[in-house]
Amino acid sequence: MSKLSLIFVACFLVFINIAKAEHPKNFQESKKIARIIWASNPETIYCGCKYDEQLNVDHQSCGYEPREGRRANRVEWEHLVPASWLGKQRECWREPICEKKNGKKYKGRKCCEKIDSEFRKMHTDLHNIVPAIGEVNQARNDYRFGEFYQESREQKYNFHGCKIIIDTKYRVVEPRDEVKGMIARAHLYLANTYSFKLSANQEEMFKRWNKTYPPSDWEVKWNMKVKEAQGNDNIYISKYAERCN
Repeated sequence: MSKLSLIFVACFLVFINIAKAEHPKNFQESKKIARIIWASNPETIYCGCKYDEQLNVDHQSCGYEPREGRRANRVEWEHLVPASWLGKQRECWREPICEKKNGKKYKGRKCCEKIDSEFRKMHTDLHNIVPAIGEVNQARNDYRFGEFYQESREQKYNFHGCKIIIDTKYRVVEPRDEVKGMIARAHLYLANTYSFKLSANQEEMFKRWNKTYPPSDWEVKWNMKVKEAQGNDNIYISKYAERCN
């Protein structure tokens, strides 16, 4: 079977899953479906860079200045709320309650994926998975989102030509204004849908971002496409869409 045929079969199988509106079974499946959904708007979340069907980033489209070759050139699928945040609040991440065949106990992501059905749903939820430049994804790490003072923002709002602050000292990231609302609504959705808790400060900030930065036309379409794929919408996006109709 040719490479083109294999790609066709893979896409066909993913479309079958979308037609059933089922929650993705694993992260690999989530990435395949996300790739199809975002093909309608192939633009990275943090820097607004265009990318092609092979997930190659067009640096000239956004002024990005790559440093680390391979990851800077490709799109990776990023959890807006990092997997570690989702996991650290769960026993399977903190305590060695899983057991290998040799009897050795373990914990963390693999343990949660094995025994925790809610973690699996959070980890694969398409409302939390977006395209990002691999190099930016790596630098963002699992830092929390936050805000800097205006004078500090002007000095730091440039990561290799990308309008994002990644502060490694305080482990805080401030994204560009254009995506603050989308990021906020993803966090609020997860906290509303699952047993995932935000700190009081984070919740206050995200509610403010949600109000200040309403969904773009694409975010509304993205929400609808995710609903078609996994069967549920993000009510924080749907509420805005209902007001506009």
